[in-house]
Amino acid sequence: MASKKVVASLDVGTTGARCVLVDHSSNLVANEYVRLEPLHPQPGWSELDPEQLFEQCRMVISQAIRTAGLTGADVAALGISTLRGSFVTWSRSTGQPLHRIITWQDTRSAAICKQWNKKGSLKVVHCLGSMLHCCTSDRTGRFQAMKILNFDTQHSSGRLHWVIQNTPAVRDHLARNDLMFGTVDTWLVYKLTGGAVHATDFSSASATGLYDFYVLDWSQFVLDLTGIPRTILPELRATNGDYGSTVAGLFGASIPIRAVVGDQQSSLFGHCCFDRGQVKCSLGTGSFFCVNTGNRLQTPKNYSLYPMIAWKIGEEFTYMLEGSASCTGTAVDWGCEFGLYKGPADADALARSVPDSGGAVFVNAFHGLSAPYFDGSARGSIMGMSTHTRPAHVTRALLESIAFRFMDLHECMVRELPAPAAIRVDGGVAKSSFVLEAVSTLSGARVQRSSHAETTALGAAYLAGLAVGYWQSQDDLRRNLAYHDDVSPEPAGAPALRAGLRLWREAVKRACKWPAPPADEPAADPNFPPPPRASTGAAAVGGAERRPLMSDGTQGGTASYVVSV
Repeated sequence: MASKKVVASLDVGTTGARCVLVDHSSNLVANEYVRLEPLHPQPGWSELDPEQLFEQCRMVISQAIRTAGLTGADVAALGISTLRGSFVTWSRSTGQPLHRIITWQDTRSAAICKQWNKKGSLKVVHCLGSMLHCCTSDRTGRFQAMKILNFDTQHSSGRLHWVIQNTPAVRDHLARNDLMFGTVDTWLVYKLTGGAVHATDFSSASATGLYDFYVLDWSQFVLDLTGIPRTILPELRATNGDYGSTVAGLFGASIPIRAVVGDQQSSLFGHCCFDRGQVKCSLGTGSFFCVNTGNRLQTPKNYSLYPMIAWKIGEEFTYMLEGSASCTGTAVDWGCEFGLYKGPADADALARSVPDSGGAVFVNAFHGLSAPYFDGSARGSIMGMSTHTRPAHVTRALLESIAFRFMDLHECMVRELPAPAAIRVDGGVAKSSFVLEAVSTLSGARVQRSSHAETTALGAAYLAGLAVGYWQSQDDLRRNLAYHDDVSPEPAGAPALRAGLRLWREAVKRACKWPAPPADEPAADPNFPPPPRASTGAAAVGGAERRPLMSDGTQGGTASYVVSV
């Protein structure tokens, strides 16, 4: 790899795509970004144009190479990290997409998921799992997982079933064995390789609701239950495996694609959290709390966190537990749009201008609440105000609510594993020293803010670089690790913050089970027939009778226990 100057990474989220070029010292030689425009043709629907997405990704990679003054021949490998759970189907013979990408945020499958969760066959699985869990040692947690197997709108499975049932072109191609399914990573690999590769990695597959952690393959039980044929699913490959090479004409030279990974797993790898018990938290649009659990799948005791495959390198799997919370950066942006402050950078100073929130409490639940509340009907609220409440008090309450929501996830985690001494953070909200100080004081852990702004993109680059020998080992990556802040707990501020946390949780109780407003008749969309009334609006997300494993509005989708029975 001496002649190759950089490794490229493409990081695709819900609202943007980024390409970075990384050198041997983990410096970003180029960093280019393009904004994506999600489409919302009906209430509860969220889509992306698949051809436009590919073209924007092609352009951002080309721009990064030009910005660095390099050519495609200078790139050792390309790694791809993407939002999880979003998918598209296309024609096997022509490569043409049959509908828009349906993203992880889309709730049109709510009625389908509710129907599946009521099926007698699923209830039998729940009863069987409960009985076997009680009667056996259940060391793998497989029977415990059977007890809570459930379907949620963020699983690809329900939305894929909806597409098959409601899109004639999809049914026609399926009948002719001419249909291919793929999450965003699969679609991009397919396009970048000119249709040569139809594959995904285990980390992305584990977030679809179609994967069985215990047989390490697509779940035949779920496929039979949902009627989704195995023939349309992509091949499963190692996270830093061989995903072919880009068509030479795209970037002036063929670039090997040597890593595909889910976005939060990529962030965990970018933080060099290679060892069991190491923790990272991304404070972006939402909060993602991930802990490495080593080479053994760990079934959580409290169901508030959920297991995922972090990555597969060679023949070795690494697993993680993940918890998420919506409305982190979303809440900060709302404060700006509401007029509390001019921009996110001003929020810290305004919050520090008052000694406390003056009794005001902010519940950041614009998209419902996930673990440990699991209430899709919860709504954002400001409580405890008086005639003395000023924008500074509400701003302080808003920033404190991010730390309080973090503590919900932290407390779930410490019931599974020992409390970490250090938590590594990234994301736009991690720029807030106020939030990090509150997180550190409440958790009792050091909070380390990465010096790399694009840790998710860095993780995919690391995985691809290791695959081609650009870096020789994980030790090379650890030596490049750098954190420009190390925030320690402030014991003097702990009593006030803990009192605030208790008050905040009382406010959360009042924000839950919020009644849904009357739904207007949705406008027709030429690409899809209208959804059932029950599947529109956020209230339908929380309508399932059983508590979903995750019901959240954060980026990256959700995972579920899937077991073979």
